[in-house]
Amino acid sequence: LVRFGGHKGVHAARNLLVPGAGLIDERPLLGIAFAVLGIAATVLWLRWGADWTVAAVLVAAMAVSAVLASPSVHQKVPAALPHRRGCCTRARRAARARDLAGAIALRLRSDPSLVARARTHIAERLTSAAAGERRELREWDRILRTMSLPRLRRFLVDTGQRATRLRQTLPFTGILSPEERDEIIAAHQGGEHSRRP
Repeated sequence: LVRFGGHKGVHAARNLLVPGAGLIDERPLLGIAFAVLGIAATVLWLRWGADWTVAAVLVAAMAVSAVLASPSVHQKVPAALPHRRGCCTRARRAARARDLAGAIALRLRSDPSLVARARTHIAERLTSAAAGERRELREWDRILRTMSLPRLRRFLVDTGQRATRLRQTLPFTGILSPEERDEIIAAHQGGEHSRRP
C-alpha cells in the first residue's frame, strides 16, 4: 500500500496498526470513531466469534483514509530556503548555542573561577528576569552549585533536551570575547558546525 499508493497509501496503511490512525492527522473525530469501532469489533470477535467485524472496520477505515487523505496537509518546507541575515532554524540556533557552550567548556578547563562569575551574573539577572527566565536561571544556579567541573563541561555540550533548553539562557556572558562569539556565529551562518570542547 505504502509503496504503490503514495500519500493515500500511507494513510490507508496506518489503519493496519490501529483502525482510524490514518485519519487522526486530518479528521481526528473520524479517526477516534474508527478506533472505537475497532475496539467494539474486537470485543464482538472475542465474545461471539464475529471475526468479520474486525476485517470490516479495518477495510472501511483504510478506504475512508485513502479517500480523505490530502497531501496539502503535509506540505513540506523546501529543504534549502534562501538564507536571510538574522534568520535561522531552531536546529541551527541549537547547534550555534552548543558551539558557544563548547567554547566556554574549553575555557573552564583553564579557569574554574568562571563558575563563580556565572553565578554572580545569575544573581544579578534574577532581579529583573521574567518568570520563565527566572526558572531557567535558578536551574542553572543549582547546576553550577552541584556539578563537578568535568561533569559541567560535559553537560554544556550534551545533546539531551535539558542541556539544549538551558543553553538558551547560558549564564556565562562576557566569558568569550566578541571576536570569539562572532567567529562561532559566522561559522553557523555559513552552515558549519565544527567546534567541540
